[in-house]
Amino acid sequence: MNRFEKHPFKAKIILTLIVIFFAFIILFFTEMTIGYFSYKNKRFIRLRENPPYMDLKTYLDKNRIKRKINKYLYNNDKIKKEKLENIRPKKYRIRTDENGFIKPGKIHNNADLNIFFVGGSTTQCGIVDEKNRFPYLAGHILEKKTGLKINSFNSGVPGNNSFHTIDILLNKILAYKPQIVVFMHNANDLDILIPYGTYWNNNPYKSLITYFNDGISKEKENNNIIFPVLCERTHNTYLKLLKYWNPSSSFELAGKKIFINKNNIISQYKKTLKTFVCICKIWDIEPVLMTQKTSLEWDSINMITEIPDSFEYIMPKYPLRDSAMINIICFFSYHF
Repeated sequence: MNRFEKHPFKAKIILTLIVIFFAFIILFFTEMTIGYFSYKNKRFIRLRENPPYMDLKTYLDKNRIKRKINKYLYNNDKIKKEKLENIRPKKYRIRTDENGFIKPGKIHNNADLNIFFVGGSTTQCGIVDEKNRFPYLAGHILEKKTGLKINSFNSGVPGNNSFHTIDILLNKILAYKPQIVVFMHNANDLDILIPYGTYWNNNPYKSLITYFNDGISKEKENNNIIFPVLCERTHNTYLKLLKYWNPSSSFELAGKKIFINKNNIISQYKKTLKTFVCICKIWDIEPVLMTQKTSLEWDSINMITEIPDSFEYIMPKYPLRDSAMINIICFFSYHF
């Protein structure tokens, strides 16, 4: 008599557990495979917004920032010194409401005026105290001067360019019937238009359209049938590590030849501004365009006043350590 015959009850329990385990494995792979084939060819418009109910605490460490600045920002010691002098080592907090707008935003339930600020990191002001961020301060000052009840919503998202903002305006902000929308862009548009030449690109973080497996090409998708989600997460983690060590949006183009067309870049940026203004006017919104000043010191480099209409350039690994690329950026910043 074997062990199972001596203990039939235990044998039934073990057998049942084995069946449940393998049934779970079969269901798991079936779910993953069906899910993969159901979504692999589906595309989505990328809404680059701050997540709702976010509560992010960041400690700004001066030594860490200094290492980053020395690694990929600026060769000029004067600029490095100015950047470091503006850093205040402390904890900063970014909180968002149920709609992904940065707090404090909605102060009044029945406001006389709702103002929305849209842009990138310079609009978000993530490393500024909550009540010192200019979107909040603007509403607070206007409220004092006018006596009106004013809500000023901060919809700034680090890395967003003008087209991302237009998406947010159309798919999110219009629903709140704002009276004023303040638009501030420049640098992030250049970060895409200079290396790619267009807003429509395959950048893993800033493309306007994304696939279900974000950041993975369709060719790679077909190879990840067994563990599509795991492969997606692993690949995206790899991209984030690359992004951490090289914050440029075009890090995957480093060392490759890019084609820069001056008139095309200026034309595309102008058209996005006109698109934003037209949408606002159609929806009875007052558009406000803010000019974004470049943080690069013009007198610290050999500033050029003109560039060729079109030319080829090898994309540097660290664009803001490349004096020629800084010149190109400053030239477009001036004309934007």
